[in-house]
Amino acid sequence: MLFPRLLPLRALFSTSSRPTANDQIDHEPASRIHSIDESILPVLATPTTLKDSYTSPATTRAHSPITDLETLPYEPTNGADNQPVEKLTPSTKNEDPRSATATRERARRLASYFIYFAIGWGDGVTGTVLPYFQKDYHLDYTIVSILFIIAVIGIFIGTAIFEWLVTFWGRVAITSDTNASRRLVICWTNRKPHYFSPTRGRAGALWTGIVIHAVFFAVAGSKRGFGSLLAAFVISGVGRALMFGVLNDYIASLPTNLSVSCMVLGHILGLGGFAAPLVCQTIISSGINWSVFYLISLAWSTMALGFAILAFRRTSIEQETELETATGISSSMTSVEKGMADSSLQSDRPNAQQPTGTLLACFALPILWAFNVLLYFSSGGETSTNGFIAAYLLRERDASSKVVGYYVSAHWAGFTISRVAMGFLSHRLAFRTVKRIVQGLMFSAMMLHLCIWLVGSLVANVVFFGLIGLAIGPLFPTIVYLGIQLFPDHLRMVAIAIMSASASLGSAVMPFVAGVLSNSPSAGPAIIPRMQLGVYGLMSIMWFFFPTCPKSSGA
Repeated sequence: MLFPRLLPLRALFSTSSRPTANDQIDHEPASRIHSIDESILPVLATPTTLKDSYTSPATTRAHSPITDLETLPYEPTNGADNQPVEKLTPSTKNEDPRSATATRERARRLASYFIYFAIGWGDGVTGTVLPYFQKDYHLDYTIVSILFIIAVIGIFIGTAIFEWLVTFWGRVAITSDTNASRRLVICWTNRKPHYFSPTRGRAGALWTGIVIHAVFFAVAGSKRGFGSLLAAFVISGVGRALMFGVLNDYIASLPTNLSVSCMVLGHILGLGGFAAPLVCQTIISSGINWSVFYLISLAWSTMALGFAILAFRRTSIEQETELETATGISSSMTSVEKGMADSSLQSDRPNAQQPTGTLLACFALPILWAFNVLLYFSSGGETSTNGFIAAYLLRERDASSKVVGYYVSAHWAGFTISRVAMGFLSHRLAFRTVKRIVQGLMFSAMMLHLCIWLVGSLVANVVFFGLIGLAIGPLFPTIVYLGIQLFPDHLRMVAIAIMSASASLGSAVMPFVAGVLSNSPSAGPAIIPRMQLGVYGLMSIMWFFFPTCPKSSGA
């Protein structure tokens, strides 16, 4: 039955004569009849007349034939006065749209910050537990560094499925149930009438990434061998790629304080990276195995998923706006004939807003490739330093294993402080000025690694590592912030995902190279500062030739 909710309208046709505008209908209250009219508006079928599509299930009930019903004017009445019933509108219309939008935006910001903290929590602890991976699984530097290189598989998987996943979650079936598109109803096939919802596509991809990242904590904490640890890092890469792609684009798309919003994500990421080594080192120093830290971390993923579901689910206002934009159907319509006329228009454009081909369009941007190379070295150098601080201090500077985790936290403290400072300064500065600051930070990182190489004091090295955190902390978010100003708006989401993937590729390959070099008996972990000296020197030269204003993008 195409219109099952039309059944109460049988009172209109229970006599042999057609009701007129002056007739009073006693069988059903006027308000209920009007609500039924509202409920069938979103039905986007294409029958030529209602008589062709309506069939009563009570076939034994006799009533007169329905002919030319599509020409019958339907005006709700209110008793004998024959006055139109006051138009009913969804409850969301009574809300202040600006107030509701501002509240929702604040909730989504806070949820984004919490999710980034969970990501930083999982990433920041790697350098602390790396020596324990070697001890428990009997690994050398080369084998344990495979953890970094294997993560690139997950990053590429996450990036490859990102656009498809957003499209899948955002494909909303057009149904007669006005509340169906608010619930988790996915159109599984393109053959059915549907439209694309960017809000729900974004939310679904984010939820998927959080769940996958929670699996990473569970598998890593299971301690079932080095193979399970490798699988955990692959899973982590998939989850991070999805979460970075969604959250970076959402924060960057907010209309106010763009640089501050982007930087705050980096601040929270660094805060998670600062807190995790402290907690993990405290757990290990208490005689508890490192695997317990990963199991405890499942709590962060659980809370992050709850916040994401509450904050990023599509609101009624967003639902109505997207439906009207995609199909031309407004929830305020009260005419069946209007709804069916608009449905025929919608059938010609079911996927007008569905993003297709943006991945190839992004690959055609030369400036994006330049940023990919730079972020490859930036993130690779950052991860190599973060990952091998503990190993370097333990072997080359005779640090104690009971406190080395705190030294790692000193580096993350500088990392976080500089990101916070840069975040609140960059939006007040011109594009060219921010670019010059980045140039100075790259040069400072190069010189500090030179100091670590030449100075043999443990205390001095810990201070230098903290200063390196200050120098390299703002690099990734600032480079991304400058980069998004050079890309067209319709390519921004996928471009950010690609840049994140390139950065993740560097953070996998370069630490692996550092691990292979550290495994050499003649070099050892002492090769790390020498390697980083060359990396940041190369980055300084590359950055000098990047655009100095947003207009250089040609977008």
